[in-house]
Amino acid sequence: MKATKFFVLTMAALAIVACTPKEDPDDVTIKLDKETLNMEVGDSQVLTATVVPAGTAVTWTSLNPAFATVDNGIVTAVAEGSTIIIASAGSARAQCQVIVGKGSSMEGNVYTLKDASVYYPLYVDTDTKNKMGSKVKIDFTVDDVRNHFWPWVIEGSDLLTYVILTPTGKNFYGTEKDGGYMSLSASGNGAGWAGGGYSAQPDELQQLIDDINADPENFYFHIGLRQTDGYGNCFYFFGMEETKFVIGASSQYGGTSIGDFKRDGYWYEFDIPLSKYATAFSGYKVSEHLKPGDDPYIFSFMTDWNGQLNYDALFFYKK
Repeated sequence: MKATKFFVLTMAALAIVACTPKEDPDDVTIKLDKETLNMEVGDSQVLTATVVPAGTAVTWTSLNPAFATVDNGIVTAVAEGSTIIIASAGSARAQCQVIVGKGSSMEGNVYTLKDASVYYPLYVDTDTKNKMGSKVKIDFTVDDVRNHFWPWVIEGSDLLTYVILTPTGKNFYGTEKDGGYMSLSASGNGAGWAGGGYSAQPDELQQLIDDINADPENFYFHIGLRQTDGYGNCFYFFGMEETKFVIGASSQYGGTSIGDFKRDGYWYEFDIPLSKYATAFSGYKVSEHLKPGDDPYIFSFMTDWNGQLNYDALFFYKK
């Protein structure tokens, strides 16, 4: 009788154990909201993991943190390349491929707006112009009413020397992606060269020149450049041949060398001291150099045959 009771009690205990659910790591599932991430150096994006059962701890790992790191789902792009981000919960795993492109500036250091007492913007993104705020004395940005951008044409034809390309990647300040800067190509136009420039109203241009002449030592022109080819570009102010300058590879059109930069696809910035041209600007009268009906050029450039020109953040400023 005692043995029978023991047997019944034992079977009951086993039944209770069998009906009690166990936490099996194989029952955990995890899914990420993205399977791929396309990023640029300096970017951060969030990966969200959905885990069942809810509340199960998630461990994050980057297979190559030299290119992108991850901290609790926050992915930060470090250098150009690719890696796999793995989210683990129990024995379950989910992964996301991260592809990192070149950042908005060299080695991922995002450029900030130069501090100045006065700005004269020529080509900048909306966010940057808003940051300039009340310090904008004359706005030269293109509106196709008072201010224009003119790609030049081959003489005697309507063929533009520059092809306006669709830009890819972030602009100079990293505020806009795919479209936030100017990308021009001289390739395939048959002319062997390309040129263009920005025009302004004579009275406003004269005001800028007068302001520069009043304090040339504190006036600068800012430009951001992003290149990969070895062709040269030359730049100049107010249509004056004597102000031509080159940055990096020399141009067949001449110009004083201002500096150099790596043509590695990253953005580089340059501040051109306008005191270099004080003699050319002194006493300059815009009205004396105009043809009837013309608007004068404020800034112009030329590119060697088959070259490309990527620029952003064009503005004059006074420290």
